[in-house]
Amino acid sequence: MGLSWSLVTAGDALDWYTSMDTRRGAYAAISLGGYFWVDIEDAHNATTAMAAQGSTCMRVALDSLNGEATIAHRFVPSTCSETAMAVCRAAADQRSSQLRERGVLPVDAVNVLWVPGPHALSVSRRLGSGPFGGACAFAIGPINSDDVTAGTDGSVGGSANLLHQLSSVSISMTIQPSNSTDSVAVVGALKLGLLGSVDAPEPAAAGVASSDGWHSVELSPGEVVVAVSGCAGGFVERLVLHTSAGRMWTTPFSAASLCSVPFMEVAPPGAYLVGVQWGSGDGGNGRGGF
Repeated sequence: MGLSWSLVTAGDALDWYTSMDTRRGAYAAISLGGYFWVDIEDAHNATTAMAAQGSTCMRVALDSLNGEATIAHRFVPSTCSETAMAVCRAAADQRSSQLRERGVLPVDAVNVLWVPGPHALSVSRRLGSGPFGGACAFAIGPINSDDVTAGTDGSVGGSANLLHQLSSVSISMTIQPSNSTDSVAVVGALKLGLLGSVDAPEPAAAGVASSDGWHSVELSPGEVVVAVSGCAGGFVERLVLHTSAGRMWTTPFSAASLCSVPFMEVAPPGAYLVGVQWGSGDGGNGRGGF
């Protein structure tokens, strides 16, 4: 997803048992997996005390939700050579993208600036499998559906003379209820704002906004989106934007947040996001246009 991850703490393990934001399936999977490692928050004092007992690491196990829980948590000091799972966490309020430092982005990605004029267009792979059949075609942004061919390998998909910069991205999340598992939050609607030297059109939207409204990010003049990461299952469950200014933005996390399969789409060298299209008959598959 493009986030920075770290080992969970003992406090996280305690919170999972009482938090309303813990997904039942996630808790069950962790409890059935057995022991997992936790980071020692008060590292100096805890390590000193554990070292005196011949232990330098800490493992935790959770009771299953099935049946009566007699011991909710088992914290076991142990040697670091024992076998246990690794469960990691990511802060939901991260705002700085680490993709360049990890070598995921091209070296010159931070120097990419939007410029008006002719653009060669390419398309990302399809995201989401769309279990409900065909969807109405659309293309939003300073492009139209006639400009982009339906390639799936990121090859050049046409060209366009673009006079308006992508200036804002808004996402509306929709909750899909389920009788068999926890509800899932998916991207229900997208809205792209444009800015340019010529009169810019009103923000173009696609999809149906939920009662939760819109979550938006404004791009600075010249700032562009150079990578999009997130999660997708039957539908796109999360979009994370990474910009040339080193910023990262996504919608808030909740108890309905799920990550079926993570993805990462990086723009070709010197390229940036200019729009989003959805093909009729793609079964609800979305593509980004770079």
